[in-house]
Amino acid sequence: MDDFQLTNKHVAALKKLHRSLRDRRLADRVKSIVLLGTGWSVADVAQALLIDESTVRLWYEKYQQDGKQGLLTLQYQGKAPSLTTRQQQELAKHLDKNTYLTSIEIRHTIKKTYYVTYSPTGVKELLHRLGFVYKKPKHVAERHPKAKSIHVILDNASYYKAKWLREMLKGTKIVFHFLPSYSPNLNLIERLWKFFKKEILYNQYYEKFEDFVESCKGFFRCRTKYREKLRSLLTENFHMYKAKAFAGN
Repeated sequence: MDDFQLTNKHVAALKKLHRSLRDRRLADRVKSIVLLGTGWSVADVAQALLIDESTVRLWYEKYQQDGKQGLLTLQYQGKAPSLTTRQQQELAKHLDKNTYLTSIEIRHTIKKTYYVTYSPTGVKELLHRLGFVYKKPKHVAERHPKAKSIHVILDNASYYKAKWLREMLKGTKIVFHFLPSYSPNLNLIERLWKFFKKEILYNQYYEKFEDFVESCKGFFRCRTKYREKLRSLLTENFHMYKAKAFAGN
């Protein structure tokens, strides 16, 4: 969609169509295509028209498939839209590789990817047809029945010390070990976060928010690019000091 651009002739034709429309809903569809085709981003169009970004993308797809006629068709009747066989196969492969905690998250993914909205019941029926069933997540202790104890390393976030959590862990094999305060260097994810900011944020200017988002996604897509740097950065070879070295201080 980033390279979508309308010619002056197409812009003029769409503007003429826009002026002739009395239905504001149809007029907004045409307006969105004119804006997209003249350099506006999806986010900017959605904000200007007070609609969701997914709606803008849907109208763009309709225009790409059926031209102006695709924008002028309002569908109120008939069977609710559903995924094609190919799309269902793609979704099944995606779900095999990615875990979702709720069907709500899957509904959102389907809408964002295919611009198709399922009801809560509809998405559950779809998942059933694809061979997926809901399984309650197991506690860590249940996954390691032979372990005498399970040690978990944590930072000092307050929710890890909540009363309800301590009560829930009573009688389990799980033992919490909190990192020393003010020691983010001991938390590997903090090192990755610092490296990420250095590569993506420092001395960088993004004219559009979408450019910033794409840069962030690109960092994680191209992890091999930073392999050598991360290999030395994300190591557990910490510098240790003996207590007696500080005696008398």
